Amino acid sequence: SKAHKLAFLGLGQLGSRLAGRISSQFPLHVYDLHLDAMESHKKEFNTSPVSDLSWALDGAEVVVSCLPRSANVAKVVKEAELAKIKLAEDALWIDCTSGNPSETREIAKRLQDGHGCNFLDCAISGGPRGADTATITSMCGGDEKTFDMAKPILETFSEHMFLLGPVGSGHAIKAVNNTLLAAHIWLASEALVSLAKAGIDPKLACETIEKSSGKSFAFEQRMPDFVLPRTFDFGFSMELLAKDVNVCSHFLKDLGVPTPMLSQTRELINLAMVEQGASSDHVEMAKVLERWGGVEIKPKKAEEKE
Repeated sequence: SKAHKLAFLGLGQLGSRLAGRISSQFPLHVYDLHLDAMESHKKEFNTSPVSDLSWALDGAEVVVSCLPRSANVAKVVKEAELAKIKLAEDALWIDCTSGNPSETREIAKRLQDGHGCNFLDCAISGGPRGADTATITSMCGGDEKTFDMAKPILETFSEHMFLLGPVGSGHAIKAVNNTLLAAHIWLASEALVSLAKAGIDPKLACETIEKSSGKSFAFEQRMPDFVLPRTFDFGFSMELLAKDVNVCSHFLKDLGVPTPMLSQTRELINLAMVEQGASSDHVEMAKVLERWGGVEIKPKKAEEKE
């Protein structure tokens, strides 16, 4: 077997955790632009850092990428072409980037034409914690053969795996999903700020709505786990959420479908990014509503309830 049979590209907050799960079942070479990220990953998961991208890809039978944008994946593919790198015969490329569907299809075609490579876009829902606990939902685009090839890798971190259609389908549904997430968090923040202003304990309000018809994942998990405790540390930046919402907006615009609420969500998430900063956690959009409302979404103390 080849020394670098399986290569993982991109050790960001999510990528590092996905690579950790994969390495529990497969010997794994890891590549990142930041050497310290590779070294710390080696210490935690006993993976093999590779400082040369060309060496990581040359002869690789499986490549998993988890990069900030499709443009980063396209750049890697172009660098491999310029260096005349060849993947193994019938290789598999799994792209876990939150990508742009049209760019993803172009990347898949280049890999197929240049390497005969099987490509699966595998968008991830569940974040770093989901990767750590192997409870990820994997949203995939590709053909049945490629999906079956990828299953042993996906099963290391996924609780649910869906093949949604041809290449680009996984990235399309991820963009829509994350736009819904942004809308849900914004709406939940508006609701809880308003109820707090009315003198109702936000914690009790959250628990009540979570058991009622107005519930969403924001009330089930984001608010109680990251906003009410005031930690705001889910591990997914405002910039990356805004990127997904912008991808969704362009995707829907190309379809010519009227989407007034999803379009409004794009405006609000970009506003929140300006107010809170690109590197802020996405749940910090709640702070924008708190400032506007003059109250915080936090549990009432015992003495305040009397």
